[in-house]
Amino acid sequence: MTSRLRALVFGVLVVLSSAVVEAAPVLEIMGAANSIQPFTARVVGTGAAVSYFNPALLPYQPNRFGLDFLAALGRLRIDYESRPPGSDISAEIYDALPVGGESAGRSFRPLPTDKLRSPRGHHDPSQTDLYLAIGSTKPFLDGRLAFGLYALFPLQRFQAHRPFFNDEREQYFSNSLRFELFEDRLEIAGFVFGFGGRPLEWLSLGAGLTLWSSTVAHTELFVPDAGNQQKNEINSTTEITFSVVPHFGLSVSPWRGLRLTSTVHLAAQSGVDGRSDLQFWRYDYPEGESSLIKDFEFAYGYLPLRVSAGVAWFEEQEEGPSWSAALSVLWAMWSDYRDRHKGKTDPRWSDTVTIAASGEVSFREHRAGLSLSWVPTPVPESRGRRNYVDNDRVGVALGWESSFDLGRVAIGGGLNVQAQWLIPRRVVKDPTLIPDEFPESDHVLTGERIASSIGLQSNNPGYPGFRSSGVIVGLGASFHLEF
Repeated sequence: MTSRLRALVFGVLVVLSSAVVEAAPVLEIMGAANSIQPFTARVVGTGAAVSYFNPALLPYQPNRFGLDFLAALGRLRIDYESRPPGSDISAEIYDALPVGGESAGRSFRPLPTDKLRSPRGHHDPSQTDLYLAIGSTKPFLDGRLAFGLYALFPLQRFQAHRPFFNDEREQYFSNSLRFELFEDRLEIAGFVFGFGGRPLEWLSLGAGLTLWSSTVAHTELFVPDAGNQQKNEINSTTEITFSVVPHFGLSVSPWRGLRLTSTVHLAAQSGVDGRSDLQFWRYDYPEGESSLIKDFEFAYGYLPLRVSAGVAWFEEQEEGPSWSAALSVLWAMWSDYRDRHKGKTDPRWSDTVTIAASGEVSFREHRAGLSLSWVPTPVPESRGRRNYVDNDRVGVALGWESSFDLGRVAIGGGLNVQAQWLIPRRVVKDPTLIPDEFPESDHVLTGERIASSIGLQSNNPGYPGFRSSGVIVGLGASFHLEF
């Protein structure tokens, strides 16, 4: 019966893997959220989540199936500073000719401020996300080899892609600022496969594969009447392909009680490339063309190259409680970040070093852990047109886990909670770095200077400044079987 159950568990996970679309950045944000030491999972992780965080730890895992639930409550806030008088764009822009001619002035087509479809700052960045995680670890050859599977599913939406612009172009859409490293990045499913081997008692090596998707979309649109664009004919073709991105782990125990670890996760992203093909009835197209073509591309869930190093000390006692402590350092190459429109950041982001520490106390079948983390933001102060919103974070997590034997099967479960505070941050824009969207202009008919064009006018939602802050709370419950 036990062997059949193990086979069923692995079979279900393999079937689920074909439906999962890509790796979840939520793993990097929340850590191994259903672990009693979530922020140091690359050093002392347990369960199937080590398939992602450090596959070299798989040989130390038992034959185990786990089912986890997680709620991530993000209470985030962006406060907008009041716009200075005269910065709104008036409807006179429709009849304006920039001084020196059109080519010498306006190259961007803003809307009158009172005609924007959304009020400034109406978007609420707070969100609540629920997840189900399923995982299994399987050791072979007395723990010399081990496999792991780990799947994470958002329960409200299987996948969410919500692009936005980080400058004045967002006036056409939400007219709001967004947290660059949260938002839809928390609504992505993930699947990871890991393999670990221990050729020597003190040495373990591991490698894993994370699944990523790419989408190609082609939309063809025919408009029979340009004066009535509500009536049209449309065909849309979508192709989804998958790729795998590897990651690697190392664990060394030079003497009893000491563990040294290192991991490497390569950069990855989910891409959407597309083309729109627009045809009008009775329209003269450029020579050699039969439609108006617009290409577009997006990048979602971008994760940079990440390299970690860690150390842990284990003190096991035959009588009384045992304990362990761990320290993890993670370097991330955020300077190569691509935003949702697949563009490099301007100003350029910085690489970061995240520090996490944890401790665990165990007595008989009970384990309790405490984790702390410091996550610096890679985002420089956005004093110009760009509005990259992100904050330094401080995190703390508490967890408890217990198990009991039921015949040849051990049944266990646990509860955990974590909180990450976004250190309040204020950004003040430099007016000299903000493009004037309504440059000094004359009226096209009278030739008179338009008074509302004098000075700086901008619909950039981040101008003249903003503040960001918040907290992310994670609540988790876990259940596992060990065979």
